[in-house]
This record gives sequence, C-alpha cells and structure tokens, in this order.
Amino acid sequence: MERKSLYDYVLENLTSAGRTTFIQRIIIIGGHNFACTKDQWGIEESFRTLVEDVNDTNPLEKLTGLLIYYPQYFCHLLEGCEDAINTYLRTSFQKYGSQLGSIKYIATSHHVYARASETWSAITGNPRVLSHKIAKTSNIKATFGHCRLCAQRILKLCNLMKTEQELLDEEPLSALTFPNYASTDSSLHVTTTISLLSGASGTLSSIHQKREKWRILLPEFGLLKFLIKSPQIPDVRMTLESYWKTRSVFSTVQDETWPIGDVFPDHLLEKPVNLDLKLPKEQLTD
Repeated sequence: MERKSLYDYVLENLTSAGRTTFIQRIIIIGGHNFACTKDQWGIEESFRTLVEDVNDTNPLEKLTGLLIYYPQYFCHLLEGCEDAINTYLRTSFQKYGSQLGSIKYIATSHHVYARASETWSAITGNPRVLSHKIAKTSNIKATFGHCRLCAQRILKLCNLMKTEQELLDEEPLSALTFPNYASTDSSLHVTTTISLLSGASGTLSSIHQKREKWRILLPEFGLLKFLIKSPQIPDVRMTLESYWKTRSVFSTVQDETWPIGDVFPDHLLEKPVNLDLKLPKEQLTD
C-alpha cells in the first residue's frame, strides 16, 4: 500500500474544496479623503481597479469581498490567497497612500473553507446613529468586543446579500430607483444598494422594513471612528512593514542552524587539510 505524505492529504483537501491554495480573509477599516464627484474617481472606482489588476496578474485564488464606504470612512472585507491580499494592500498604499488615513485590522482568518462573497462588490448607505457614545478609555476586552461586533455585521451583510438576492430581484425597480445613489457595480444588483439607503421612499409598505433590515448591519460612524483611533488595534501599515522586509543573505553557519549551541564547531574547514599525512603504524608487540 502506497504511503501518503502530508502534501498528498493537503492537495486532496484543497481539491475536494475546489481550491488551488489556502484562502485568507481580512476585514479592515479606515479613513479616506477620496473625492465623491463625477469628475474624479472615488474610493469605489479606485479600489475596484486595484482588485481587477491583482486578479489579472495572480494565477491562484482571486480576490473577492465587499466594500462598504461612506464619505470619510470605509470597511473592506477581502478574501483570497495571502500573496494576492498583500499585493493589493501594498499597491493601494503606493498609489493612494496620501488619500488613505489610518487603517486598522479588525479581523483576520486563515484557511477559510467557504468565501463570504463570491464576487467583489461595493455598496454605500446611511447607517444608524450610536445609541450611546463609546468611551475612549475602553479596555482591550471592550475594544475587541466592538471589533467582533463590526466584523459580524459585515459577514451577516454578505450572507444576507447572497440569500436574499432572488427576493431583491423580484422587487419592482420603479418604487426603489434612486439614480444619485445607485452603485456602478455590475456584479451587485441595483436594488441591493438602494435598500441600504435611509432616505428611500416608495409606495410599497414593505420598503421601510426591508430597508431597516439592511441598514441595521451597516457599521455606525461613531463605531468606526472609535476603532480607527484605538491604539489597541493593530495598524495595517505597521504590520505589513515587517512582512515586506527582506532578510539578509545567510552568511554564517549560525544563521542556518537552529537552535544555536553555545559552542558550535564552525571552524572545522577553515584550516586546509593535508591528505598526504602519514597515518601512525600499528606497533607490533612481542
């Protein structure tokens, strides 16, 4: 019987899941000062172009996710292989570093089995107002509780978009169409974006209930502001800086050996070896 290696089992699991490599998921939030006019690209068009460029050059798992953007803040769920995600982040800082403020990680998941979103979509809306102000002196437990709440909302929003897409397609567009707020994302039905708005109006009695069901999942401005300014949440730029650093070339034996002993014989081959040395003769005894 042929003995399988660890690689064989990993390859078998990836094949059964329909993957070529492991998928990583990150959720980041941050501030921005992108223009929101028709003459200049906004955050949606800029991020969409970056995602498309990475997907065109990355042969492994493509980038998918959801971008929720407001005039000053954004939340971005990204899924894909580790190399694609890091390439996207590095390129975004290189191209739009001056337009991006502080960006924080609020969730990171490795070896994701199922994607939260099969495409990349961008939506906007008017979230609710926090019922109470979050204390700036919140401890680390309370802070990461807010991180978990924000991440759960975004994941629930992705799930709601997938499960209710058929119901959204059945809504009459004439009662929900607002061109000024319609998303330009072709992969996302226009009704989905319209349902997130707080100023929607129409003749259907169910519009308000459906709108609030989506709106309740949008992270509030106050929550995002607190998380972005919190010193307890890791900054994306500082985290990736250590990832991008290149280690120096190995130069000594100690660099290639772990653990390093207190006394390591690394000088054995420094002195030339004379192969013509006469070996001692065996002494014969009477």
